[in-house]
Amino acid sequence: MYVKGKTLYVCGMMTEDFADQVPEIDFSKLNEVAVGSPGGLPKSSILIGRAIKEHDLPVIIIGLCLSGCANSIAPAAREIWTDDQSIIGFHHSAVVIAGLSKIFLGDIPEEYSTLAKEEIQFAEELNINTDYLIQPLSDLTPRRVNFNPDFQRIEEYSSIEYVDHDIVVYEDQFLTHQWGFPEIKRTLRRNGKDFRGLETVLIISTTDNERSGILDTDLCIAEIKQTGSYIENQFLAKPSKCYSVRIEEQVFPIPNF
Repeated sequence: MYVKGKTLYVCGMMTEDFADQVPEIDFSKLNEVAVGSPGGLPKSSILIGRAIKEHDLPVIIIGLCLSGCANSIAPAAREIWTDDQSIIGFHHSAVVIAGLSKIFLGDIPEEYSTLAKEEIQFAEELNINTDYLIQPLSDLTPRRVNFNPDFQRIEEYSSIEYVDHDIVVYEDQFLTHQWGFPEIKRTLRRNGKDFRGLETVLIISTTDNERSGILDTDLCIAEIKQTGSYIENQFLAKPSKCYSVRIEEQVFPIPNF
């Protein structure tokens, strides 16, 4: 994470170092925040999102904005600017993990209890319905993902039924994520009020045994040029694995990073 001119660049996995950098950045002198991140620690993404909300900054999504980036940074933005190949992906949060722990273990580990409370508090600060912490995109689109609270096994939650075109199930080596993707190619507004209907979006890896690789991809931004509502972008560094995105049965590659 670094500042160039009046733009804050948030690149790659948001580690604990990102949280340490937030107090050192003068957000009052920024015009916008440019993000390319597959996610990271909720503590870091919430701190960044809170600063973005406090200073009423727009966010430019370059490439990927998944997990903590989508859950905490995107909803905090005054506006979200995307290019025609940007991907914003939401999934459930520590609130769900805490709930599962309570149901199946009879107790909630302190780590998840604390984090769940922080997520709920942050959602309330953004004036967003906290349902979105359980249902991907629940408050960010009129079309809500089905959620069945009466599941008996964790595996059943992982394979939960979903509304066509609303979310995609992405499996990594640890667990199954439910991702909700808003439609791309447009400017999005705070709290998702202008999110359009979703399209069928699948993330596909080129190797079946390395399906979690997308979460390890570091995105580094070399240059950003604003053109109307869209962003022309150029990337540094190339990920170790190649992925494609399928939209309405048409496949095109994610930009070369």
